[in-house]
Amino acid sequence: IRGVDVNRENGAATVALTAEGDCILWAAVYDGDGQFVSFASESVTGAEGEQEKTVSFPGGIAEDTSVSAFLSSAGNTPLCEKGIGYDGNVYAILYDDGTMIFQHSDTAESGKTVLETWAIDLAGYTWEWYSEGQGHPTTPWHNFRESITHIAFRDVIKPLSTAYWFRELSNLTSVNLKNLDTSHIIDMSDMFHSCSSLTTLDVSGFNTENVTDMNSMFAWCSSLTSLDVSGFNTEKVTNMSYMFAWCSNLTSLDVSGFTDNSTEMWQMFFDCSSLKTIYASDSFSTGQVEYSSDMFSNCTSLIGSSGTRYDPDHTGGEYARIDNPPDAPGYFTYKAAPGTA
Repeated sequence: IRGVDVNRENGAATVALTAEGDCILWAAVYDGDGQFVSFASESVTGAEGEQEKTVSFPGGIAEDTSVSAFLSSAGNTPLCEKGIGYDGNVYAILYDDGTMIFQHSDTAESGKTVLETWAIDLAGYTWEWYSEGQGHPTTPWHNFRESITHIAFRDVIKPLSTAYWFRELSNLTSVNLKNLDTSHIIDMSDMFHSCSSLTTLDVSGFNTENVTDMNSMFAWCSSLTSLDVSGFNTEKVTNMSYMFAWCSNLTSLDVSGFTDNSTEMWQMFFDCSSLKTIYASDSFSTGQVEYSSDMFSNCTSLIGSSGTRYDPDHTGGEYARIDNPPDAPGYFTYKAAPGTA
């Protein structure tokens, strides 16, 4: 990146860059305190040396904000932007006892045996692709997925995406997320997908105000017995499909902080066979949802606050409401949204 020219009147930024081949230009708006405001990207195709590219921000660029830009290879999702919190790389170090640590340094703990170390470029996260029936992106440590039993963040890490980070770590039994700063994250899809050995998971401290995708975030976490997502801010989330699907040991969920901006809730609670109570506020609505079929399929233990029991003939979003029979039966139990009376 050679320079960024901001046009606040048009809500756009023109970026002078030097690149070769196909890549993606990412741009982010920050307020006067350096806090993330909005995010946009543009494809750069067939680049040969110096050129300019314009990125538009639908929400505009306010006077007291700044814009920074960076590049990643085509098809890649950025992990962190350089300059957020610290400079340099993020390293993931896997030890032979099954512990994987995220930190700023590549220096391993003294006296421990390292299986593998991965350096993750802050400006771009390199996805590897594989196909098992249906291909999806995965992480460099995916080939070690059966060896990883514990994850911790030694230093504060500020990603833009945690999509697929822990997918299919089937032997993972503990996760310490204390130093994972989620305030800039826009994509949490498949984050814990198929972490089937986790019985507890503390995500109560997550800041999700910028997240747009939670698709399959906890899908197939079949050993979880409790999960606190009551503090999640879902105002920008558009996809919640499969979010809790196959969490067969959960008995209750509190989604009272969820709002109604999502357009996709396909199979959101699918096969949560032990789930008896879903707490929700009046803010949870399916008014904008385009896809909500099988939202409650196989949730055979589910009971609404006024006694409406699971009905296999009513498994879609039409029953995603506070239970008020006979005119408006539903599967939810009312609870005021966090911060309200």
